[in-house]
Amino acid sequence: MPPRSGSPTSYTIVWTVKNSSNTVANTVVSAVLPTYVQFVSAQAGSGIAYDAGSRTVRWDMGDLRAGVGYSSAALQGSFQITFTPSDSQVGATPMLTGTAALSGTDRFAQTAVTASVEAPTTQLTEAGFGGGMDIVGPKQ
Repeated sequence: MPPRSGSPTSYTIVWTVKNSSNTVANTVVSAVLPTYVQFVSAQAGSGIAYDAGSRTVRWDMGDLRAGVGYSSAALQGSFQITFTPSDSQVGATPMLTGTAALSGTDRFAQTAVTASVEAPTTQLTEAGFGGGMDIVGPKQ
């Protein structure tokens, strides 16, 4: 850290899902990876898969029960990527994935459910990080 132009940096992307309402059937979370990001792996049996042709990471969750993240623990899925910035990204905090989008069907209301969250970037939000550790630096 910080990420350097031309050098790969590894990240773990963690998706956290909660549901305060009715059970959501056929729940899927997906995001497209930028061309400068490579998918490395996901935990076996997690339901997370990568399609290299479309560069899409997809988490098939099945039924998302009512109360998950409220009356029971939130669901989390994670995968690893490698980010190799270019010279044009020096001084920036590039996106590590595209926008993550959730979709499914409310089992009670029989209506579509959708949600999305902004794409994660190299900008770190954990305490103790910062001071330029998240901004792409020049080659060393």
